[in-house]
Amino acid sequence: MQQNVQKSRMTMRPRRSARVSSFSPVLSQPPLPISSGARTRGRRGAGAGVGAGAASFMLQACHPGRTPDHARTARPTTGERRVAEDGNGTTAGKTAPAVQGFMALPGRTEDRREPFYRSLADVVRILGLDVAHEPDPGDRRTWERHARAALREACRRGIDLPEEAFGALVEAGVRDLDPSFNRQFVEPAVNAFGHVRVQAALLGYLRTGTDPERAGAARAWYWSALPLRQPLVRAQDPNAAVRADPDDGPAVRAEWREAALREFVGNEDLDVRRCILPGLPLRKSAYPPELHDLVDAAVATARSHPDSYIRHRVEHQVCD
Repeated sequence: MQQNVQKSRMTMRPRRSARVSSFSPVLSQPPLPISSGARTRGRRGAGAGVGAGAASFMLQACHPGRTPDHARTARPTTGERRVAEDGNGTTAGKTAPAVQGFMALPGRTEDRREPFYRSLADVVRILGLDVAHEPDPGDRRTWERHARAALREACRRGIDLPEEAFGALVEAGVRDLDPSFNRQFVEPAVNAFGHVRVQAALLGYLRTGTDPERAGAARAWYWSALPLRQPLVRAQDPNAAVRADPDDGPAVRAEWREAALREFVGNEDLDVRRCILPGLPLRKSAYPPELHDLVDAAVATARSHPDSYIRHRVEHQVCD
C-alpha cells in the first residue's frame, strides 16, 4: 500500500509556483498605446467614471456627476499624434499618459421651461395622450413626467400621427432643455415624417429662431439621424414622409454644417455656442474652399473663448 502511494506521488506533476505565475509575460516589443476610450471602458467594472472616448455629450449632460470635471485640455506637443477620430472628425483620444474625456455639456445659462411646457401641452392635446392637457401650476414637474411616460407608451403601442403633430413634436424637441430626453420628441417625428423633413425643420430654427431655439435645434439635431426603430409610429397621411425628397438629405446636411459654422462664429450667445460646437465638424475637408477661412475663425474663437467647456471641447475636434 505504501509502495503504491509513493509511486502515485512520483507520477504527479509538480504544482506551478504562484510566485512564478504572477510575473507578466516578456514582450518582444513594447505594447501599442491604448486610447483613452479603451482605458475608461476597461475600468468601468472597477467604478471608473463615464465620459472618455467617443461618448456622446448628450448622455454625459444627463449624468454630469459621473463625468470628470476636466480643466482646459492642453494641445498636443510636437511628435504626439491623435489616435482616433469619430464621424465628425473629432479626436477621441491622444497619446497622453492620462485619460482625456469630454466635459459634460454645462446647464443652460437661464431656465426657460415655460416655452417647453407650452409645447408639451400641444403634444398632449394633438396626440390625445391620457394626461391632463395643462400642467398643474403647483406641480409641473410631475405633469411633465406623466406626459413623457404617456408619449413613450403611445409610441410603444403604436400611433398614427396627424399632420399637426409634426410641428408640435419638432417644437417640443427644440424647446426641451434636456439634451437626452429631447429624443422622445424627435424620434417619433423622424419615424412618421422622415429624416429629411425633420432636419429641414431644425435647419429653419437654426437660421431664423431665437437664440434659445437655435441652441435647442443644435441639441435636437443629434437625434435627427437615428435609424427608424419605431415601426408602429406612422403618419396618418401616407405621403407625409415623402414631401421632402430623400435625395435632398445630403444637401440639407451640408446646409446645416455651413449654417452652424456661421452661427458659431457670428453668434456670441454662450448657450448657442456650447450646443453647436459638439456636432460641428472642424476639419476643412467637410466644407467647400470658400469656407476654410471660417473654419480657422471658429477654431480661433473656441480656443480663446472665456468658457472652459468651449476651450476644452475644441481640442478634441481639431484634426487638420
